[in-house]
Amino acid sequence: MSKIIFNLGIACLILFSSCSSDLEIEGFNSEIWKKDKKACLDNRKNELKVLLEKKEILKGESDSDILKLLGKPDEINQGSRGKKYFIYYIEPGAQCTSSPGKTGKKMVIEFDALGRARMIREEII
Repeated sequence: MSKIIFNLGIACLILFSSCSSDLEIEGFNSEIWKKDKKACLDNRKNELKVLLEKKEILKGESDSDILKLLGKPDEINQGSRGKKYFIYYIEPGAQCTSSPGKTGKKMVIEFDALGRARMIREEII
């Protein structure tokens, strides 16, 4: 009986350790994205192409996994019914200067009330 419990414990350990791997997207450079705060260095455009091509990989992922991959959002908005939105700028604009003007394009990731990514879209403001 103790051998069965031991084997079951090992199986659970393997299962849980395999679930904790970091989210990775082939061809996407997370460090370039994270270092370009508010897209003021204009380095996010190429990385955005990869993200949008493979956005289905992001759907259903937790907000904490998205944070690990993309870093802290440039803005976070709270929606109704527990929804939230991570906003990342993808081109320079007024967000990079202290003067008023047009802000750059944004990528918005919408999360449901359970914190899972539901929708990824590009917005032009």
